[in-house]
Amino acid sequence: MARELVIGGREAALCDADRTLAREAFGAEPGSLQVALQRLLPVRPAEPIVASVAAGHARMVLLPWLPQLTRPDRWRSLAASRFEQIFCESTDGWILRVAEDVPPRPRLAAAIPNALLQSLQSVAKLRAVRVRLLDELGLLLQRERGFSGCVAQVGPDSACLLMLWHGELRRIRMRRFDALQELAVAARSEWAAARGPDSDAAAPGIAVAMLGRNPLAAEHLSSAIGCSRLVQLG
Repeated sequence: MARELVIGGREAALCDADRTLAREAFGAEPGSLQVALQRLLPVRPAEPIVASVAAGHARMVLLPWLPQLTRPDRWRSLAASRFEQIFCESTDGWILRVAEDVPPRPRLAAAIPNALLQSLQSVAKLRAVRVRLLDELGLLLQRERGFSGCVAQVGPDSACLLMLWHGELRRIRMRRFDALQELAVAARSEWAAARGPDSDAAAPGIAVAMLGRNPLAAEHLSSAIGCSRLVQLG
């Protein structure tokens, strides 16, 4: 198995299978991640490495199903347009990908900063670059095709919330917060929109699926959406 570079919110780690070989903290200032990566990998390894990126470093857009978009380039054009509308900036500095899904479900577009990719490429040959929360979402839906609830990755001051209803991704919320109560309010609003007006709020099996161990955040999210169980991812 290839070694993995795990890029968290403010920490980079070099992992091998289930072992963490080394960790380095980095800050928000330009160049800090690059320095951390160079400490983790002072010598460029011969074998390719998988990079796993926290959702906080990515941006995500949910695209409505449009049957007239019959080619991948048309979906990418729609994703770029929505990205610019939502985030008020060009996609020039981002690597944008659109995931396929079963029609007529919405499609997820995800982007990572080109600067982050270049930092990773400067220290290692990359086998793949993944947004780990999306990988875990895929594995979760393989086990539970009809999953309803919130799939979340919560950092110290930001979170990514994916709201699903009967296996369909319906809402995405990427939110910065000062207190977990603020995150709970955002989750409650997104969950109400994801369910829709005719959905049964007391439907059985609603869950919060968390990537990373954060019991307090899990408690706030569980209360916000009225879930009956917690699923630990990763």
